[in-house]
Amino acid sequence: MAVFSTDLFDLIKSMSPQEKAYFKRYGYKSGTRRKEYLQLFDAIEKQKTYNESVLRKKFKKEDGFNSISAAKNHLYHQVLRSLVDYNADKSSEDQILRHLQEVFFLQSRGLNEQCNKRIKSTWKIIIDSDLDAFAPILFPIETSLIPYTEEAYTDRFKVLEREKENINALDNLSRYRYLYARMTQVVTKWGVIVRDPRHIQEVETMLADPLLQNEESAILFEAKSMLYSTNKILNQVICRYDEALIHSRKAVQLHEQCPGKLGKHQRSYLMALFNLLNDLVGAAKFEEFEEWKVKIELYLSEMPDSPFKVESEANLTCRVVYKEMVTRNYLASLRATVQLKRGLHHFDFQPHLNIQHRYLIACANFYCGEILEAQKWVAGLLVDDNLESFSDYLNFTLILNFIIHFELDNREYLTYAREKVFKQLNKRHILFKVEGVLLDFLKHYSKLPGDTHILKHEFVELKEQLKPLMDDPYERNAFDYFDFPVWIESKINHTTMLIEAKKWPIRDS
Repeated sequence: MAVFSTDLFDLIKSMSPQEKAYFKRYGYKSGTRRKEYLQLFDAIEKQKTYNESVLRKKFKKEDGFNSISAAKNHLYHQVLRSLVDYNADKSSEDQILRHLQEVFFLQSRGLNEQCNKRIKSTWKIIIDSDLDAFAPILFPIETSLIPYTEEAYTDRFKVLEREKENINALDNLSRYRYLYARMTQVVTKWGVIVRDPRHIQEVETMLADPLLQNEESAILFEAKSMLYSTNKILNQVICRYDEALIHSRKAVQLHEQCPGKLGKHQRSYLMALFNLLNDLVGAAKFEEFEEWKVKIELYLSEMPDSPFKVESEANLTCRVVYKEMVTRNYLASLRATVQLKRGLHHFDFQPHLNIQHRYLIACANFYCGEILEAQKWVAGLLVDDNLESFSDYLNFTLILNFIIHFELDNREYLTYAREKVFKQLNKRHILFKVEGVLLDFLKHYSKLPGDTHILKHEFVELKEQLKPLMDDPYERNAFDYFDFPVWIESKINHTTMLIEAKKWPIRDS
């Protein structure tokens, strides 16, 4: 296998201190060039960013390697073998793979009795860990060990029946995965809420799939989890909040009814909990939200310290920030962003969550009057290449950027910011009506004089246009991206959003 320029660098940087120590002590055991390869390992490990020219100068042909590329390729495979060796048996998958190697070896030696014992222990790991995907590898070996005698035919047919059931279950799981992938494509393509009747019809067609209608069809644990997740998200996408909440609850119950599987499915359990919190906010069930928040905090407190724990704490904090914003407890939302910032780097490889968290931080600062801090976070979002892929957050980030410059009275920048908003929003054929109203307001605003009485009148008009949209099942979601009513009220009354928020009741379900 050829190694690309940064493959070895990335692999070494992913290693823990213990793994590095193991490699240097045991992982590279022999070879006439052992010392030089360990020096190459150290040189790459010390680099903050990969620089091959530095390596070529350090390891010149006369006292280094004939080919730095060949040396990297060799070292890469040595490091990878060392990592596999060090981490052997640290996960159920590793244990199964090692057992399978032993099964094949024992079979090749004709040690059938020992092979059968190893097969039984492998089956135990597969069943206990809910790793049915490994089963098809075992069935042919198990069948081949059964002698062709009249007494053994019953055993053979039993194995074949189990194999048939396993294949059917995996095929069933594959169809759920396909539906889940289609659902993910829908959300990525159109955003969290769809408004085009054609898109709504496509979602309803997916929801009508027999697999999503019949819970008994989901045989495996993972299939059941996908059943509830897909139903929850698709119902949420077309604003059927009650149905979405039903499936959020079922996803959590599934995990809690199978405590033996929590070790294997801990990540999906926590995401089910976080999704439940989202839906409880959407349904304005704030007391129940607090009850679940306490349960999740207790669960997280009992987890060992790890990057996953920090990531999970940040995911919980994100839901708390969202809830505090929806209930207009702006100062509480700003305080909660401190914890959100701590876990932010754990979402570098999950751009949607990373963008969502940074946008919430920007809004929390803006609502509390920390305009310059909000501007800093918005500026970071606008230079993020990933933002372009998430149209809803891109649109509202551009709108928030314009509002920030409006607040700062950066008149020389407002024209540029306004044009950027127009350009992006006009790309989309289907907008929130809220976005359309704001687009018209921004066009009109550019022609207005700076007279405060005229501006106040314009904001009153904007308020009246947005008021009926707050109760629209599709449009009301736009107000979760930014609290336009409170901001507009602060402009009309020449106060702050913190002051105006106290006058608003908590949203009903």
